[in-house]
Amino acid sequence: MESFAFTSGQSASIVIGQSTFTTNTAGASATALANPFGISFDSTGNLWLADNANTRVLMFPKGAGFTNGEAATIVIGQGSFTTNTIGTTETTLSSPKGISFDSAGNLWVTDSLNNRVLMFPKGTGFTNGEAATIVIGQSTFTTAASGVSATAIFRPQGIAIDSSGNLWVADSSNHRVLMFPKGTGFTNGEAATIVIGQSTFTTNVGGTTTTTFFVPSALAFDSSGNLWVADQNNNRVVMFPPSSQVTGGAATIVIGQSTFTTSTAGTSATAISHPQGIAIDSSGNLWVIDFNNRVLMFPKGSGFTNGEAATTVIGQSTFTTSTSGTSATALNPSSPAFDSAGNLWIADFGNNRALMFAATISQVTGQLTVIAGSCGINVVSGAPINYGSLTPGSISTEQTVVLQNTGTVAGTLAVHGTDWLDGSSTSQILAGNTKFSTGTGTYASKTALTTSDQTVGTINPTPNLSTFWQVQVNLISSSFSGSLTQTTTFSNSC
Repeated sequence: MESFAFTSGQSASIVIGQSTFTTNTAGASATALANPFGISFDSTGNLWLADNANTRVLMFPKGAGFTNGEAATIVIGQGSFTTNTIGTTETTLSSPKGISFDSAGNLWVTDSLNNRVLMFPKGTGFTNGEAATIVIGQSTFTTAASGVSATAIFRPQGIAIDSSGNLWVADSSNHRVLMFPKGTGFTNGEAATIVIGQSTFTTNVGGTTTTTFFVPSALAFDSSGNLWVADQNNNRVVMFPPSSQVTGGAATIVIGQSTFTTSTAGTSATAISHPQGIAIDSSGNLWVIDFNNRVLMFPKGSGFTNGEAATTVIGQSTFTTSTSGTSATALNPSSPAFDSAGNLWIADFGNNRALMFAATISQVTGQLTVIAGSCGINVVSGAPINYGSLTPGSISTEQTVVLQNTGTVAGTLAVHGTDWLDGSSTSQILAGNTKFSTGTGTYASKTALTTSDQTVGTINPTPNLSTFWQVQVNLISSSFSGSLTQTTTFSNSC
């Protein structure tokens, strides 16, 4: 099994927006950026950047793989790659911040200075300068008024789509997070139905408690449906479980502070300063963009705890430095994202670029211990099985266990196997794709080995041929790190 990991202070391996890691020139072209803020990937693996100061969104195609300084092929918000005009229409933007994709592949953009969120439909594919078809926060595409109500927003930044397709917006200057329900489809100027950070839709008071924010800047959902919010001016990140995703709901976890009522900035493994962006990796770890010119990883482990310490820092060599710079190891970042291979990408705002930090891969081993059962059954050979290094998403090499009935009567052979579990009782490996033969040495059709006893055939006493049981395993988690052991018990009822 593979585990994707990063090391503190590691170097980036890909740069977009610059031709080298040591240049920092802003520009408006297919290969240049100006203060990129939001970053995301579509379902095909293409890289999308909200190029903030150029008032546009760019797509860089994955193709056979990204290359340093490559050119974007799609521009949204401008009619060409060399313009950066601000506007308030369905084809123009003003300071785009957050970007996200829904399950249909549509592009959502927080158009911050226009106080709105726009949806650009995927259709048969995106086109340069295409028009948005949905606007949230305004009733039309040509207005840009701010407000405090269920239909108005003020300087939105972060954006996220939940598993039901609902739209969540960090309404930053209103110190709140709004949820706009998908329902049967979004409509222009529709009303939010949930507000977090305020008790009503008409208040916008900042605060430092479990139920208040002070300039929320970024949003992310983990695989359990928990909502994570970067609470920028409170120097913290807070988590709302699904039960708290209601109007006036309370956070249950705080990172960056030891309590919910403090807001002290700092530079250490437990402190953060003005978090701008957040992301959750495939293992459920929390990644935070910190104004200290760094990105911090807080490990999920068996569960997050209030005020826990980061274990990885990118952009600095230690947890107590905050130096900016323009190199493969230095950052002035705004937002993180992960590609399908587990690599970490950073929109490096102050360096006018995006960087990729390659995930290193460590292997995990699995071992199968086979125990004989009743009625004279005996394990002749093949136990224990050590599968060694395994690859997620692939079936392992077949391993053979030879069983023999040393009794005097034939019996029915059954097998019982359990899922391979980690420390939190989460399945990580499934033993499956087994096949067996009784009496003849011929392998029958493959069957799945589950947690229930299965009748697999008849085993006869010697001197008949032994039973051959071939076992394969299928790794179902690409992020677990460690060794796993499963016990499989054979029994012979007679």
